[in-house]
Amino acid sequence: MKIFVCNLFKTYTVASTVRAMKRMGISVVEKTYYTPEDLYHDEALQAMVEKDVAAAGVDAVFTVNYWPVVARACKSLGMKYLAWSYDSPQNLPTTETMEYETNYIFLFDREEVRRYREKGLTNVYHLLLAVDSEHLQEILGGQVEYQYDVSFVGSMYQSDLPALMSQMSAYERGYLQAVMAAQEKIYGYYMVDDLLTESHLDAINEEYRVRTLEAAKSTGMEISENQILKISMEQLSYAIATQVTHIDRLSLLHMLSKNRKVSVWTDEKQLTNSDRELLANAKIMRWADYDTEMPQIFAKSKINLNPSLRIIRSGIPLRALDIMGAGGFLLSSFQAELMEHFQNGKECVMYNGLEDAISKVQYYILHKDEREAIAKAGCEKVRREFRYEDRIGEMMRIAGLEM
Repeated sequence: MKIFVCNLFKTYTVASTVRAMKRMGISVVEKTYYTPEDLYHDEALQAMVEKDVAAAGVDAVFTVNYWPVVARACKSLGMKYLAWSYDSPQNLPTTETMEYETNYIFLFDREEVRRYREKGLTNVYHLLLAVDSEHLQEILGGQVEYQYDVSFVGSMYQSDLPALMSQMSAYERGYLQAVMAAQEKIYGYYMVDDLLTESHLDAINEEYRVRTLEAAKSTGMEISENQILKISMEQLSYAIATQVTHIDRLSLLHMLSKNRKVSVWTDEKQLTNSDRELLANAKIMRWADYDTEMPQIFAKSKINLNPSLRIIRSGIPLRALDIMGAGGFLLSSFQAELMEHFQNGKECVMYNGLEDAISKVQYYILHKDEREAIAKAGCEKVRREFRYEDRIGEMMRIAGLEM
């Protein structure tokens, strides 16, 4: 079998996927292109992909995450297109192109798959993420000594919500603040979508429309209706999710760093002055390289935190698997699929709120034997049951490709 691996963005899992494909005896043609400004329409890029795929004589095209421009190229060629995402939700404003019969779209969050299926998309499938155990073993080598007590590696998120809310009426701002306050207290269930209605969205967009037209009139500018910002339900939901996640992570790290040594690997450019004040007692590190540095951090940390992005409705985030794959102890916010595949308290530990997380950090820092036994069991589980080869084989079977 021969697969064309098409790279438009820098993605975390493509190297592991290609390594596994080659171990499976799959011939891989890999090519990296530029990142398009318009994810849906880029005729030059589409033409390049079509030309290269046709010349390569492959059985299918593969990308990490789903990209409409690649879907268009594959549809034009009548070529099967396999996309496996580690992002949830898809960073796409519409489902345009997703219905193509040449597409096989694999998402790690079962609830996200359900939502797409309800929209009539039958070519979206649930596929768990994986761990590249062989690569991790090469990086880690032998015995690893602890260097950190409590670690977090990831984005702090800077949501668009504050800017969006600044243009809303007092009523709509108050309603969204109440929605966020309710969501902050609930782990393992994303309730925002149940609380947002089309009438709220219509009211918000009408407020935007009125304010934009008034601002344009006051400056003598001419503006058409199609130039006025219109927020979709998906955009509003994601903005709320990132804002709640931002609060989650800051609150957790702030509280823990009062009594524990907390290290944070993140993009410092994302941190505001207010964020830095809250993280004054934590040690802020630079962003860690995914392939070489992150596994070392996970293995050298007594406790690794995984406060999941709130809009990941049920799935197991990539970070959680990477922590366990590196032999690290995972303390994660509750996720339904994590509970289904791992024994809580035996292969990882989950928390259901801020106080619970702090309590469990205090306990497991002091109970080394229990902590290390859990980390070992989690590592054994992912290396046994979350192999890239198994996931790739499942993709190929669903796509009707003979191995």
